[in-house]
Order: sequence, then C-alpha cells, then structure tokens
Amino acid sequence: SMIKQTRFAVPIVGGKFAKDVEIDDPFYRDEEGGKVFGNTLNFFFDAYNQEQSTSIVKAHAKKLEVPITEKAAKDIASRGRGIPRIIVRYLERCSDMMYSLDSIVITSKLTEHTFEVMGINKRGYNKVELKILHTLYNSDKPLGLETLSLVTGESPKTIKNDLETYLIRSGMMIRSGSGRLITQVGRNYLEHE
Repeated sequence: SMIKQTRFAVPIVGGKFAKDVEIDDPFYRDEEGGKVFGNTLNFFFDAYNQEQSTSIVKAHAKKLEVPITEKAAKDIASRGRGIPRIIVRYLERCSDMMYSLDSIVITSKLTEHTFEVMGINKRGYNKVELKILHTLYNSDKPLGLETLSLVTGESPKTIKNDLETYLIRSGMMIRSGSGRLITQVGRNYLEHE
C-alpha cells in the first residue's frame, strides 16, 4: 500500500486575530485513509502586543457581559504577558472581584485591588518570580534549578516551564550552562522597584 502525506490549514486563534497556518498532516495515511504514524507538531507563538492584548480583554469582557473601563482593560492587558489564556484568566478574576464587591463595572481601582490580592505587581510578576529575581540578585554565582526550587518551594519543572520563561523573555534573567543569572535589566528593576 502507498503512503501519502497531505497538508491542511489549522485555525490558530479565533476572532479578530484569527489566522490559518498550513501544516503537514500530523499523520501519514495509507490508501484507505488509515493512520500509519504521526509527526510531532511544534508550534511557536509570539506574544500579543499591548494594543492586541487590550482588544482581547475588551472582546472577552463583552462576551462575558461585564462592563469595563478603557484604563482597566489596559491594566489587565499590561499584566497578561501577551498570552490570551492569562489575559482572560485575569479578566475573569477581576470580574469575580467586581461581583464580590457588588460593583457594576471593572475599573482601574478594582483591577489594582484584584492584582494586589493575587500578588501580581504592575509588570505582571508574581511573588514567586520576584523571589527568584531577589535570590539571583543576592547570589554571587549562577544558581541551578534545584537551588531555586528549594528557595521557592516550587518544582524544578514548574520553574523551568512556567516561571522563568517570562523572566527570560522580559530580559530579567538568563539561563547559562552554569546556572541562572540575573541580568543588569533585572538588577536595575529590583533596585528601583
């Protein structure tokens, strides 16, 4: 039997920012259409910018039928790291806070209160990420994943896959062959925090 490979378009994001990406069929198929073996699909996405992130906040607020001010939408977007699932999660937490305080609109003051309760600062860093930065700042040598895990109480996997990703992307730290190091950008940030 002959094996053929096909290509198809996959919608990556819905709504205003939707785009189709042509990819190889994740499975090769025989003549009868049966799956023979698969490819590994790897997707790499750039984060959305502030304007796009703000549009995502407003679109989801409308979908949730939650009134929100322009400033509050920007506040949420600025902490959302350009990642829609985080942006939407933050909007939902602000919405929960709005209802718990018997408010009728998400305002900038309400978002500030929500993020304070969540332990997220104006740049979008949480307490554990800040602890990692402070630990690196106070170290005179590169630190390994296990050391950061002990200091933070988080698993090495969580630090590597979830926490340090944003710190690296925002230029606060680097991963070198000998361990993690804070950058000058990270030092400046902590010194003026």
